[in-house]
Formats: sequence, C-alpha cells, structure tokens
Amino acid sequence: MDLQRHDVVFPGWDSGDPGTPVQRSLWMYGIEPGGSDTIQQALNKELSVPENGEVANYSVKCQWDVWKWPFNRKAHMLISVVEGMPVHIPTFAQDARQYAEAHKIFECDCKGYFKGNLFPQMNPNMGVWSEAARIRTGFESREEFYKFFRHYFTNLHDIVLKHRPRLFIGVGIGQAQEFAKVVCGEPVDFETQTFAVNGHNKRILLKSGDIPLAVVPHLTGGSNGLNSTEAIITAGKIIRSALLKG
Repeated sequence: MDLQRHDVVFPGWDSGDPGTPVQRSLWMYGIEPGGSDTIQQALNKELSVPENGEVANYSVKCQWDVWKWPFNRKAHMLISVVEGMPVHIPTFAQDARQYAEAHKIFECDCKGYFKGNLFPQMNPNMGVWSEAARIRTGFESREEFYKFFRHYFTNLHDIVLKHRPRLFIGVGIGQAQEFAKVVCGEPVDFETQTFAVNGHNKRILLKSGDIPLAVVPHLTGGSNGLNSTEAIITAGKIIRSALLKG
C-alpha cells in the first residue's frame, strides 16, 4: 500500500469521514476493494498526482461518471433510503445521485459518511492470488493474507469504538460474523429479516445497540443480492425502521 495515499490511515480505509463520538458517521464496509490491479495502479497514480480537484476529492461525479463504479452508485442509493430520502420510483436513481452529491457521500472532504473494506487488497479472481497482490502485500497466498487481517479485527474494533459510527453497514452476508467482530468485538445473534423480489429471497441481518449493525447482501450481482431498485429500496427501509427509529 502506498503510504502517501490520503486514505491509508488504517488498513481498509477507503474514503470519506470516519467521524467522532460527537459528530458520528455512517460507515459502509465491503469485503475487499473492487476492480483489478491495473485499475488500482491507475487510481493510485491519479490520487498521487491529481488531474483535477474532482478526481483528488473522490467526487460523487467521478464515482458515477468517470470511474462508473456500480458498487458506489448502489451504495448511494441504499444510503439515501436509509437516511429517509423520499422515494419516487421513476426518478429514484437520479434522486439518489443528487442526494449523494448534496451530502458529498464518500468524498474526501465529506462529513458523516465513511467507506472501507475488511481486507485492503483487491483480487478479482476469487480462486487465484495474483502475482501483483503477492508483491504488494508480501503474503504468498490469499489465505495467509486473510488470516493476518482477521487477527487485526480486534484492533479495528478499537478504532470503531473510538469513532462510534451511528450506523455500520456491512456488505456481504457470508462475512456477517466478521463484521460483528469488527463492530461488536465478538460474534452476535442477528435478527434476520427476509423479503423476496421476483421470486428471489433476500436477507438482511440486524443488530441494534450503541453502534447499530446491518449486514446486507452484495450490491453488484447475484440473484440473492440487492441487484434491483426494488431490492435496494426495501433493504434501506428495513434498516431505517429497525435501527434508526430515533
């Protein structure tokens, strides 16, 4: 990892504002960064020597129009519903984008929104640990890398406690207990809420508390993921109703 990157404050930091106990942020964590080694190298170059202010600031416009990241777009949509934005189906995507732009969601100088990953190294092919990943991380295999950072989750839990996010959203049902270790410090019993869209079941896992935790399916694919507008809106409303009642 490039230690000169603005976002390398602790492993897994991606972008945005982690907040403070007084001005708490909404955190969204994925499993690992998306893209490819080639994409990551390009992004590192752009952020080290910014082409313009919007790129340097990780602007919502760049997230949508330049890099065209499906994860970030759907994350903005989900967050807008969680935050209570009125939902109008015909204009939902554009409304969510405008909401994200107004609140500068995940931008470097935003306030109130933070994005990260459990494991700070992309590897697009789940079955292969790339040579670039080996060189960059110093780990010979994906399994060694994951094992190391699972030990780090105790430290990450301390960081979460320090910042006290007002809501933590983990993306990836299969990693639910890893998100729980990061947020709660230990495995937890989740409340499960299910719903179906076009015959495909979706699950949302919820844990109330001082730092509420919601774990949702993947945002960018799979029949059981949040792969449609209806699924994203339904999940957002469930999380808001269950964890942000106040």
